Order: sequence, then structure tokens, then C-alpha cells
Amino acid sequence: MKLKRFFMLGCMVTAMALISSCSGEDGKDGLNGTNGTNGVDGATGPAGSDGIACWDLNANGVGDIEEDMNGDEFVDALDCQGPQGEAGPAAQRIIVDTTGETPGATSIELDVPELTQAVLDTHIVLTYITDGSNFWSIPAAIPTAFFNFDLVVRYEVGLIEIRELIGTGWDPDLFPEVHIVLIETASMGGKSQADVMASLKAAQVDVNNYEEVKKFFGLK
Repeated sequence: MKLKRFFMLGCMVTAMALISSCSGEDGKDGLNGTNGTNGVDGATGPAGSDGIACWDLNANGVGDIEEDMNGDEFVDALDCQGPQGEAGPAAQRIIVDTTGETPGATSIELDVPELTQAVLDTHIVLTYITDGSNFWSIPAAIPTAFFNFDLVVRYEVGLIEIRELIGTGWDPDLFPEVHIVLIETASMGGKSQADVMASLKAAQVDVNNYEEVKKFFGLK
């Protein structure tokens, strides 16, 4: 009996050893399969409903008489426009050629036919002198490489007078142009030069800076 048990136990040990010795290492993974084909596109969805036209104030899809905002007897996109805004500040620029003026003159008079009495009564006049690239507001003290200029300006109907106070005299080659800006006081909401200057200052416009003035009034 004991011999039989020992025999069976030996068989079991032998079998386990055989099984253990027969199990090898895992093999390498196989290659991935190819992707399947894409499915067919789904059916197109239904079209959305039309939006509401800009003129259709009551959204009923019908052009009603009260929606004819501009009174042209048609109800269309033209009725979607708002009321016209107020006009912006009105300004005009005048450029005067000074190359024909007398060199060394301590006073020059420039014809400006736009300066009527009505304009002088209703506009602010700003005058700038230029060497072609830089601009100075007159009155101005202008230092240059060789001379200094101290300029003042006077306005009357039809002309402006520019005087040089130091005695250097006018140099038409150095200052070939004078630019004049006329600003309508009423368009700035004021009645006087002080009102206009205050409005420009509030708008952060330096009237001594010609480029700022041009930009503010849309002058080209």
C-alpha cells in the first residue's frame, strides 16, 4: 500500500517537472490588422428656418406700413438704417505758397481770399509754418542751425500778415509754405475762441501740433 502511494507521488512529481520544462517563453506580438473602411455619411439634416429680416419689427414676416421707416413706400433693408448722426466738427485747410516772398523781409502779407469777414466772425484761424517736414504754430519762436525766428501773425479780410520780430527776416527757401486751418466755432458747440480751445483741450488735441489737428478734423 505504501509502495503504491510512493509510486503515485513519484508519478505526480515527474509529470509536474515535465510540464514545467515544456512551457517556453511568450512569443512576439503579431502585426496589427488594417483599419476597417469608414462608414457611409449620414443623411443631410433639414434646412433651418429663415431668420427675421431687419425691417420686420413685429417678426410677422410681412412688410407692414409702420415698418416703412424712410417713407419710400417700400419695406426693405433701407428701412433698417438709423437716423443720420450729427455732423462732425467742420474745418478747412488752406495752403499758401510763400516761395515768391522777398528774402529778408521782416513782414509779409499773404493773400487768403477765403478769409471773408463772415469767416473771421464765425471761425477760429490756426496758422502753421513749415520747412517741408516740420510744422510750427504761429506765433512761434523757431531756432534753426544758423538763425532764430520769432514770428507773429495778424488776420484781416482777404489776407494774413506774418511778422518776424528779431530782424532775421523772412526766408522763403527755409519756409516754403504756410498752412491755415479754419475751424467753425458752431460745429464745436461753442460761441467763442475760448469755447473752441476748451473743447479741443478736452478732446486732448494740442492745437500747437499740426498733425493732431489734422487727424482730429480729418484733414488730408
